[in-house]
Amino acid sequence: MVFYSEGDFWIVKSDDAEIQGRFEATQWTKDNDHTDYSSMTSIIVSGEFIHHHKIEVQSMEGRIACNGHSILHGFGEAHCGPATITFNDHGELVDDAMSFLAHKVVHISLPGGDYIQVNRWPNFINAEIVMKPSRHGQDGVCGNFNGDYADDSGEELHRRFGHGVAPHEDLFSDHLKLHVPKAKPSPKRCDEKEIHHAYHVCKHKTFDMVHWSFPECMGDMCDRNKGSWQADALRKHYHPQEHA
Repeated sequence: MVFYSEGDFWIVKSDDAEIQGRFEATQWTKDNDHTDYSSMTSIIVSGEFIHHHKIEVQSMEGRIACNGHSILHGFGEAHCGPATITFNDHGELVDDAMSFLAHKVVHISLPGGDYIQVNRWPNFINAEIVMKPSRHGQDGVCGNFNGDYADDSGEELHRRFGHGVAPHEDLFSDHLKLHVPKAKPSPKRCDEKEIHHAYHVCKHKTFDMVHWSFPECMGDMCDRNKGSWQADALRKHYHPQEHA
């Protein structure tokens, strides 16, 4: 399941862990995909399990920060409370569409063996979170880990979290207003048959949905088919001299 709205969203919300992601439409998506779908551009980790310190990792356009102060301007290691943060060029890619670029990887080692890896790209990030389920329950874009996959479907997650983080709960210093996408998926993402199928499925699914738009539902269904064309388009965008 993918969130294509712009805004700040709960990734993990529990009594001891708070992880939020900022999702924004990038210029690449606007220029090449011709949509207003978003990508994650920043992630913040906080909560009781790291003594309420705040770790933020942005794309390569931004920074890595501990409690609002920039750290790790280049490769190396730093600490933010009990967390160890390592910035290097090692680690498996969360999404290999950008594998042709130099790897900029942030590893966040958290108490109790929890771990977050963030791949920093020119204008967005990918993140992988490896955590034990919270003893007192949790929820968020990553799901609630209650063993019932039905309530972690796209429509259910959008129902619970599609409205974004409430301003008074936002871990980001500036609250990003919610923008629900209006554009339908690019034909490059779905062929005509798949778009037709997605149209009829989403027309039914989003009939009573408030925070899951019709274009976002279609984009969610088509996302699994984007691999090869997206990788090629990204390569042409970031290395145009190779295709002159």
